[in-house]
Amino acid sequence: YHQDRAAVRLKTGRTQVIAFVLNREDRLHAFARLMLLGMSDGLINSGYHLIVVPEQPGESPLDTVRYLVERRAADGLILTHTQPQDPRVKYLSEVGIPFVTHGRTEMVTPHSYCDFANETFAYQATQALIARGRTRIRVILPPARNTYRGHILDGYSRAMHEAGLPRLIAEGVDLNTLPEQLHAYADTVWQDCDAFFIPEETAALPVISLLQRRGRVIGSDVDIAIKQLTSIGDYLNLPLIRFKENLQQAGGIMAEQILQLIRSSEQPEPLPVLTHLQLPQ
Repeated sequence: YHQDRAAVRLKTGRTQVIAFVLNREDRLHAFARLMLLGMSDGLINSGYHLIVVPEQPGESPLDTVRYLVERRAADGLILTHTQPQDPRVKYLSEVGIPFVTHGRTEMVTPHSYCDFANETFAYQATQALIARGRTRIRVILPPARNTYRGHILDGYSRAMHEAGLPRLIAEGVDLNTLPEQLHAYADTVWQDCDAFFIPEETAALPVISLLQRRGRVIGSDVDIAIKQLTSIGDYLNLPLIRFKENLQQAGGIMAEQILQLIRSSEQPEPLPVLTHLQLPQ
């Protein structure tokens, strides 16, 4: 037996649909794929369908969210790439539509989210580099607009401060910078540091390429700590310091969260979740 979604909507006003708003700026195609797999698993036998709605070119992320809400296209929304004062979160909180974000904000009003423990990750990754005797550790941060940039910077800064070491923060580039630009940037700083902390594996690839081109031996002359979101790091055959974030797990958690919010008969309490850190290999 399969429910008639049109009949359910007439009776309850619900669409039986959850919308995942796809961020266009993310260069890592596996990010959305892994998260969607987790969401799909989490919605099995729930009676809910998952749709993917890309942000439209030339429009703000808020425009896409407002489009879905005004057309009553979904009972709940899942968002990614949060900002400290995220206008999408403010809008959805005001209109009362259930939603979950991957990533935190700094909004006064609490909301449901699932996020990686980026402060802890950055702190431990930097400590691991220091433990290998590295004193000139350069970090490449997330884009300034994303909340987790501050979390990464806080963890890195705390570890460097405790060790009495100077911070080396990459300027003019971030984790979303094009590979050729990251490669060129690394060529300007490789002689000034003995370690790199790069919290996203694909951004590390052009840096690794440049270091090898300049004759630096990874694990001997220089160390690199990364966050691994996919299996790419497993095939580099290099002694990297690797931490893993399980995006598929995060997708499943957010699916459970949004179902709980939708099904709550009263005003639901926010459901914050920080996923566990997987230690370096």
